[in-house]
Amino acid sequence: MVEETSGVVEETMPEKPQTLDTLKVGLSAAIADGNDAEMMRLSKLLLKYKQDVEKAEITKLKAEAEAMAGEREKLAVSIFKALKAIVPTAELERLKAKGFTFKLDAPDSNGVMVNYKSVELLVPVIKARTGGGGGSTGALKQETGLTRHELIEKFATAEEKTAVQTAYDTAENRPDSARYNAEKPVIKRILGEHPELIKR
Repeated sequence: MVEETSGVVEETMPEKPQTLDTLKVGLSAAIADGNDAEMMRLSKLLLKYKQDVEKAEITKLKAEAEAMAGEREKLAVSIFKALKAIVPTAELERLKAKGFTFKLDAPDSNGVMVNYKSVELLVPVIKARTGGGGGSTGALKQETGLTRHELIEKFATAEEKTAVQTAYDTAENRPDSARYNAEKPVIKRILGEHPELIKR
């Protein structure tokens, strides 16, 4: 960089980029001196430094992934061809599995080797129910094709049916509400043991 002062041409060197260590030292000194302006300036530089490091790491990982993309695709195709010849696809279809995944053993964050479950089948996931597993009669009818009372009649045990009826008969007020509350855990158990009842 060239600067001209009072007709004299002077050449100045560009300012050296600050390292993380020099920024930390400078910030500590500014805090100790109570120099708020310098503390704010260095804090902004530290934040920018952090963002630049993160951006550089993302750029590096992206470039690495792009460089490996072709080889990864070739490996995936070769694995698929090899497995297709030995995997019992009829068994996967019978068990409604869309495929499977497997993981290599790898160290955890503490460096301890973790033995992962070798193979995991990809199967349909039963969505968790909301509302404590009871659900309104309309919602149950839509989900299972059966009303609350039909589910109880068809799938509840004799003891559960007796408990529901007792709750209704002994309720001091609002017997329908008492029966509904007694039916909720029964419906939850039924749907938990018979997920095939849920149509959607």
